[in-house]
Amino acid sequence: MLVNDGLANIVANLGTAKDKASATTWYVRPHTPEQFEAMYRSGWLGRKIIDIPVDDATRRWRGWTGEEDFVEAFEAQEKRFGVQAKCAAAKRWGRLYGSAAIIVGVNPRLGEPSEPLDVSKMRPGDLNYLHVDVGPRLLIDTWEADIASPLFGQPKTYMYRPVVRGGLAALGAEVRIHASRVLPFVGAPLPPMFAQTTNTWGDSIFTAIEDTLNTSGTVSSVIASLLHEAKVDVFEVDLSGIGTPDGEARIVKRFQLANMLKAINNALLLGKDEKYHQRTYQFGGLSDIHIRAMQEISGAADIPVTRLLGQAPAGLQSTGESDLRNYYETLCS
Repeated sequence: MLVNDGLANIVANLGTAKDKASATTWYVRPHTPEQFEAMYRSGWLGRKIIDIPVDDATRRWRGWTGEEDFVEAFEAQEKRFGVQAKCAAAKRWGRLYGSAAIIVGVNPRLGEPSEPLDVSKMRPGDLNYLHVDVGPRLLIDTWEADIASPLFGQPKTYMYRPVVRGGLAALGAEVRIHASRVLPFVGAPLPPMFAQTTNTWGDSIFTAIEDTLNTSGTVSSVIASLLHEAKVDVFEVDLSGIGTPDGEARIVKRFQLANMLKAINNALLLGKDEKYHQRTYQFGGLSDIHIRAMQEISGAADIPVTRLLGQAPAGLQSTGESDLRNYYETLCS
């Protein structure tokens, strides 16, 4: 007995080798960090998709409850080390590159960077710095392989290759850092099968939405290009001289003069056998296509249209409140 796990119809070629859908497959297009940067820098939409959730999540920062002296001292240290700005930067670059981190630097008496950091032994003044860097320069070096450890399968050490502005390697160009001194930020989590084959810890947000982002940009560009064709001047003239340089130059000069006279006098002079008319094109439906493309990229980026485009909610009784509430809940999760 033949058992099929899906619908098959040999008359319609459904579920057979001739089915057009049988050629469909899924794949992940690899990208370099430079390509992600280009997607971020070259268009407003890509930049907003990366920046908006980060800004919304970190703008108001957080509040503290407790003794006033303690809260003031704690907030003073946060400002000293720029914790808010560095968390925003790590989250932003994590979304862009897929992997970013804050590297914690402490007093050397607490051990080498490659050794575990015992936070309970830290005293006031032991925190030296917080550095933000990205996955391409900070890669997982070793994994926790002890199945009895609560951190089994998690990064154990990282290999850090710092680079300063200008592309120069910093002093001590390669440093092994224990995972207890690294606070990782992820763009989109990696599925477990792929995670086992890479030394980074996340996907760029652009990886899954690239095609939709390209479609949105293409729709906007095509509409902008079509606007130049909204009105076309059509001349019916004798082109018998088009095959010679002198004839072509005469025709070009003729219509350069015609356009100049038309612009100056709002009138057009034509020869005896010349005809002129305009063709105008209507672009009905293009706005609907554009709106649909924006809605699609909004859904792909998980950012409400009202927030992404800064527009008022559509619909007679729509306030956009539920969309924004769902969106802010995803930021806090």
